[in-house]
Amino acid sequence: MASKNITFDSIPASIRKPGKYFEFNTKLAVRTLPANAQKMLIIAQRLAAGSVAEAIATKVFSDAEAAAYFGNGSIAHLMVRAAIKANPYLDLTVCALDDFATSPVARVHTLAITGPATGSGVLSLSVGNVRYQIGITSTDTATIIGDALKAALDNDPALPFTVVHTTGSLAFTAKNKGTVANQIDFEAAVTATGVTAAFTATTAGSVDPTLATALAAVVGEQYDIIAVPFIDATSYAALKTHLDLVSGPMEQRPGIGVIADDDALGATINSGRILLAYLRGTKSPAYEIAAAIAAVWSLDIYVCS
Repeated sequence: MASKNITFDSIPASIRKPGKYFEFNTKLAVRTLPANAQKMLIIAQRLAAGSVAEAIATKVFSDAEAAAYFGNGSIAHLMVRAAIKANPYLDLTVCALDDFATSPVARVHTLAITGPATGSGVLSLSVGNVRYQIGITSTDTATIIGDALKAALDNDPALPFTVVHTTGSLAFTAKNKGTVANQIDFEAAVTATGVTAAFTATTAGSVDPTLATALAAVVGEQYDIIAVPFIDATSYAALKTHLDLVSGPMEQRPGIGVIADDDALGATINSGRILLAYLRGTKSPAYEIAAAIAAVWSLDIYVCS
């Protein structure tokens, strides 16, 4: 067999000393940062208006795509919006869930406005971290003010509630049923004299979809970071079981989970593969915080099993 000479840049060809010699040639090395291989998965609720069915893992590249795939104002849409805002270059997949089929309850929150106004001013309403404002002029009745506020709310298709106005009373009903909408804080303030705005009644949402349904649909795939909006013990246990399976010694596909809360659930969480973001008093819903933290974390995280 013919011999082949190997040329070196730094090792002289005339060297006579026996031994093993090595050198590194960086001429063809990549001059830019390495590509980020971290893949993120969001599991959250969809709306019937969405074009992608339940438990179908789908790549998402924009806010507009998420709205079309999962429905404007759905929890899945809003988590995608928060994630992409935090990291526009995210490698993101969403596996959406329908609301639970048996007796789920939608959150209802009611705002009562009184009048008439005896002076001009502004009514400000915060729904989560989004603020809506309308102007009030003297003699405006509660009905006029309520109509104006509803019009402002209707201009935002991403609002996670539907709104019905009756004589100064605005009823906010969550688009997605279950407990996730309970994470959204409301706040109202009025500067016009003669007008008040206060929340008078609340029906808490209950009965979430089964997180294990989506996890079973993606168990064969590799996702480095999974963000979920559910903070109940059953969902936490399902996420922990999934991560222990895929990251265990038999599968060896590293992965971590991210959830967020502003309550006391953190005391029950004990998993090295799940991050709990505890941010008490924030205006952002916990599900948006989980999505944003997971997206930022995927920029440079190295996941270990």
